[in-house]
Amino acid sequence: MMASFVASTSLTLLLFLMFSYMKDVRQIALVDV
Repeated sequence: MMASFVASTSLTLLLFLMFSYMKDVRQIALVDV
């Protein structure tokens, strides 16, 4: 149970980090253009 909770939490955190990274890259690209 605990392992499943940790896995789901880390997966959600990873998705959030990827989303924020993509958003930053998009903003930088817009500013660059």
